[in-house]
Amino acid sequence: MNKCYAVSVFGVLLVGLCLRATGQKVNRPSDRLVYREKAIQFSSFPGISTGGLESGKYTYRFSFNLLSGITAGTKYFAFATISNLGTRSSSGIQFAGLANIIGTQSYLHLTNAEINQLEQEDLIPGQKGIQLAGVLNYVRGVSSGAQVTAGMNAAFKGGSGIHLAGIGNFAGGDMIGVQISGIYNVTERLTLGTQIGAMNVAGTRLSGVQLGLINHVELVEGKANNASYHTFGLQLGLINYAVTNNGFQIGLINRAKRMRGVQVGLINLFSSAPYDGANRYNGVPIGLLNLGSTDSHIRFSRSDLLPWMAEYTTGNCHNCTFTESKMPISDIFYKTNQNALIVGYSFSDDEQVKWAVGYGFHRMYYIKSSMSKADPGNKKYFFSPSIRIMHLNQQKKFDSSLSLLSQLQLDAGYRLKWFAIYVGIHLNAYWYQDQLPLEVNWELLNRSSFVNHQLWFGYTFGIQL
Repeated sequence: MNKCYAVSVFGVLLVGLCLRATGQKVNRPSDRLVYREKAIQFSSFPGISTGGLESGKYTYRFSFNLLSGITAGTKYFAFATISNLGTRSSSGIQFAGLANIIGTQSYLHLTNAEINQLEQEDLIPGQKGIQLAGVLNYVRGVSSGAQVTAGMNAAFKGGSGIHLAGIGNFAGGDMIGVQISGIYNVTERLTLGTQIGAMNVAGTRLSGVQLGLINHVELVEGKANNASYHTFGLQLGLINYAVTNNGFQIGLINRAKRMRGVQVGLINLFSSAPYDGANRYNGVPIGLLNLGSTDSHIRFSRSDLLPWMAEYTTGNCHNCTFTESKMPISDIFYKTNQNALIVGYSFSDDEQVKWAVGYGFHRMYYIKSSMSKADPGNKKYFFSPSIRIMHLNQQKKFDSSLSLLSQLQLDAGYRLKWFAIYVGIHLNAYWYQDQLPLEVNWELLNRSSFVNHQLWFGYTFGIQL
C-alpha cells in the first residue's frame, strides 16, 4: 500500500514536471535586456547609490557619480570623477576623470550563440553622443559620435564619428569619420574618412586619407576598383605600404605589391599587375628610384644647351598583358612610364652652361604591329612626350642661386637592332636670379624682374639603349 502510494506520488510529480517543461516559454537573450528608466541617479561608488545594488538594471536620464557609478545606460548626461560604467547603450554626454566604459558585463552569463543572436538583432551595446575622459573611452559595440581623451579610444565593433586621442584610437570594425591621435590609429576593416597619427593602420580597405609617418592598408581604393561607385584613397606619409594600390601613395618610400594607382616618392617599390581581364592598366610610379621597373633605358644625347647629356630611366609598363609578347590586346600603342635621372656636362670652357642635373618623367608610346612576340615591327617606332626639370650651373663650382630650367619635350625615335635613335624638340622656360641670361636661338621671351625668366624653343638628338 505504501509502495503504491509512493509510486502514485512520483507519477504525479513527473507528470507535473513534464507539463511545466512543455508549457514553459523559451526566452530569447533579448528578453533579458528589458530595462526600466529613471530620471536621475546619485552615486558614490557602484552599489552605493540611489539605485542600490540594482542600479545596473536601470537607464537614467542623468547620472552624477562622486567617484564611479554603474547604470544600464544614460540618456542625456553622466558625470564621474573616476569612471562611468554602462552595461547597455548610452547617448548624450559622458564626462569622466579617468574612463567611460559602455558594455561592461553586457554579455555576462550568455553563451556564444546568444551573443551572436544579440548581434543579429542589433542589440549590442553602443554609444551615440560625446565621450570625454582623461585616460580611456571604451565602447563594446559601435560608437556613433565623438570620443575625446588624452589616452585611448576604443570602439569594439566600429566607429562612426570623430575619435581624438593623445595615444591611440581603435575601431574593431569599420571606421567612418575622423581619427586623430599622437601615436596610432587602427581600424580592423574599412576606413572611410581620415586617419591622422604617427602610425595609421586600416585593416582591409582605405577610401579616404591616411596622414602619418607610417601608413598601412591592404587595399587603397581608386578608379581601378571596377566599382559602380566612385572611391578614392590616399596615403600621405614617410612610409606608405599597401598590398594593392588602386589610389594614391605620396611619401618618401612607397610600397605596393600590386600597383594600379599612382606612387609619388623618393623611392617607389612595386610589383607589376598585368592585364587580368578586368583591369587594363597598371599604375604610374613617379620618383627618383623605382624598384620593380620594366623597360628601363640609358640615353646619350646632345641638346642646344649642353653637348653631353646622359639619362637613366626607371618605370613600368602601363598596359602589358599576360601574353607572350606582353603587347596590349586592344590598344594600338605599347605604353610605358619612365622616370629619368639626368646629368649634363660641357668639357669646353666656351659653353655658357658648364653642367646640369635634373629629373624628367616620360610617357613612351611604342607602335604595336601585332600580338606576335617574333614580329620585328613591334616597338620599332615610338614617340615620347615628357616634362623635365634641371638645375643649370654656369660655372664649375656649385652655385646655389636660382637657376632652374623646365622643359616640355616631344621625342620621336626609330629602333635599329639593339638601340634606337631619336630626335626631339622642347619648349624651355628658364628661371634665374644671379645668373646671366642664356644665349639661345628661337627666343620667345626675355624679361627681368624679381625672378628673371626666358622662354625659347630648343632641340635634342641622341641614342637610346
